[in-house]
Amino acid sequence: GRADAELCLRPRVEHQYARASYEINLDCNFSCQHCYHGGGHARGLNWEDRLRVLQTLHDAGVLWLQLSGGEPTIDPLFPDTYAHAWDAGMVMSVLTNGSMLSNRRILDVFTARPAHQISVSVYGARESSYEAVTRSRGSFKRFLRGVEAGVEAGLPLRLHIVPTSMTDSEESAMEALAARF
Repeated sequence: GRADAELCLRPRVEHQYARASYEINLDCNFSCQHCYHGGGHARGLNWEDRLRVLQTLHDAGVLWLQLSGGEPTIDPLFPDTYAHAWDAGMVMSVLTNGSMLSNRRILDVFTARPAHQISVSVYGARESSYEAVTRSRGSFKRFLRGVEAGVEAGLPLRLHIVPTSMTDSEESAMEALAARF
């Protein structure tokens, strides 16, 4: 194929910022004790304001964009926000707890528009310890189901162990769990 059909060439801009991080919401489906978001319910911007943010980032020359939150994938506008930034030529990475990766809408956006990296936090190696950290019943099963779905879909997952005083004795078990995927 022709190069112009395969490449997205971005025009030169005045500022040429290369990287940015956009916290699209402050909401989370977990309530981890260590998190400064505290499991609150702070929604992100409306669609028009998000478009303005994404356009500002694009105009500033941002090429690498990291989406985070709270938990970005629970945001109703996450798929559209991600797709718009990807379509604008940004290389995408996402920070997530992985619990929504088995959601068809989330999987569809990631398979149609591949991320550079999806970083998934690992909060424990056992259901009891994981849920003690997240303070969310069923969070371990949602995490496992999400990671399994992501692996099956071929997503570029990178699992990150989050050490806490509640899980410091299971560091090697958490490494083994991550290595399993």
